[in-house]
Amino acid sequence: APFEIGFSPVRSALCLPGLRILAFPTGTPCVPDGEVAEEPLRWLEGQLALPFAGDTLLLTHHHLLPGQFVLPPAHHAAALEALVQKNAVAAVLTGHTHHYFEGTFGGKPYFTADSLAFSVENESDGALRFEERPGATLFTLEEGRLRPRRLGDDVVRPLGCMQTQISTT
Repeated sequence: APFEIGFSPVRSALCLPGLRILAFPTGTPCVPDGEVAEEPLRWLEGQLALPFAGDTLLLTHHHLLPGQFVLPPAHHAAALEALVQKNAVAAVLTGHTHHYFEGTFGGKPYFTADSLAFSVENESDGALRFEERPGATLFTLEEGRLRPRRLGDDVVRPLGCMQTQISTT
């Protein structure tokens, strides 16, 4: 089955002509920062070993790079980084921080997406403040290279993406 949903995190492999998208689960109960667990890592290794004529994108929910954000990255990310480094992965796309970021992971392009709903700002005392500031990134894949184009509030808000209000009271 392409999707496995239940009390375990979602993982999936979607193969399109010239593009394979692998969703790697980093969500684990009682681990808010996420983690790279052994069983999903073996699943990913098996997926990457399958022959594929095209580009592969790897998606995770939690960010993977230390120092990228005030929140820690997913635990045990070094094992995933080694797997990415030795395989044909065009780029790694993550989320969780609600902040756009570009870097490298395992020598491959690495991007963290904006949030369609809100951003999270770090306060000086370590508290997090939520701000209504939607954003999105449009990616195009050309000749094995992922090119980002950030879309700001002026584009996202008219699309009707802001449907949720967050209250801290």
